[in-house]
Amino acid sequence: PTALGMAVLGAAPGGTSSNLLTYFAHGNVALSIAMSIASLLMSLWTMPLWMFILTKIGMSSAPITIPFSSIGISVLLATFPPLIGFALARLNQTIGRGVELSGTFTGLVFLAIVFAIGVRDNTELLDPSRYPKTWIAACFFQPTGGLIGYTIAKRVAKLGNPEARAVALETGIQNLTLTIAVISTSFRGCERTVMLTFPLIAGLLFAINSFWMTVLGRYLARMDTDDEKESRRRFGGRHGLAEKERVTG
Repeated sequence: PTALGMAVLGAAPGGTSSNLLTYFAHGNVALSIAMSIASLLMSLWTMPLWMFILTKIGMSSAPITIPFSSIGISVLLATFPPLIGFALARLNQTIGRGVELSGTFTGLVFLAIVFAIGVRDNTELLDPSRYPKTWIAACFFQPTGGLIGYTIAKRVAKLGNPEARAVALETGIQNLTLTIAVISTSFRGCERTVMLTFPLIAGLLFAINSFWMTVLGRYLARMDTDDEKESRRRFGGRHGLAEKERVTG
């Protein structure tokens, strides 16, 4: 169940805070938002499918019945609020930005409350000596996802620097709130407690990893070309650069 909890977190869509952190890291915010929408919608079927596959290949020593209806409801509850915010942003950019920022901060506050309750009920998680392997995996979980996303964006997709930073943060920052909600509503007893071990420990390291990844992104932004910097300043990414060329052309 511990490995299954890590797998569920890895299969979760990008966290809503990734959009705000992409902004701070001088990344392509429009791409980050688009990836958030796509991953949220796809998670409606990919998360249940992934959990089902993992249990079938033996990642759990005990048989687990996957409650697909509970998972679907949890994902739907997390999907609609961002979509409403994105729709408002198309109607009015100022209102949309305000809704996006308030929603992000609300999500962070909710996440902090969830972790406070989780740690209160599982104080032993604060002792790395009791869960050394889990703590080591949690330390590298978020940076590894970001590095893989950045490498694919640059080497395979040949994206620009702002886009690569957006992809790195989107793939490195998972929706911890959704993961905890899915596990909490889908499982019971000791099984749920064990599955929550990795997400809760990863959550304790979330702020630290997110901070230095964002700072690193801002540092890498110095390597942006002049066109990328101007596009990012005026429009927010490569799409904005194309729009600027269309307008000025």
